[in-house]
Amino acid sequence: MTRLREAILVMLSERPMHGYEIMRELAERSAGTWHPGSGSVYPTLERLRRDGCVVADEVRRRRIRYTLTEAGETEARRVRPSPWSPGPAPAGHVDVVFMVEAGHLLHDVLTAAAEVLTAGTPAQGRQAHAVLTDTKDQLYLVLAGRR
Repeated sequence: MTRLREAILVMLSERPMHGYEIMRELAERSAGTWHPGSGSVYPTLERLRRDGCVVADEVRRRRIRYTLTEAGETEARRVRPSPWSPGPAPAGHVDVVFMVEAGHLLHDVLTAAAEVLTAGTPAQGRQAHAVLTDTKDQLYLVLAGRR
């Protein structure tokens, strides 16, 4: 189970929430060290919905409120310790400090790539594209345990 999934389950066990509320609450509970965006929160909520752990109800035209089902409540009770609490993370989880540092590094990489693509020559742009493609492939190899 991912740390984000665990955190969402715990928070929804306390009360139904909208996606934006979940993002804001995660940042607050982690003392500002964890800021998952919509690109990770909403897909996780959709996965929880498909897994039968949450239901999504439309409130006030377009605002979706997520509520735990019985299966979600059961899964939330198994989450220990709290996903945003200090201390060692359970096996298989990425450390929050590392996530923040990696986020900063990713921002720097994107800035450098944008500079090359806008100020560089076409040949430099192709080189940058190749480097980014290789980096993406290498990251997936890490995830697959083959690097």
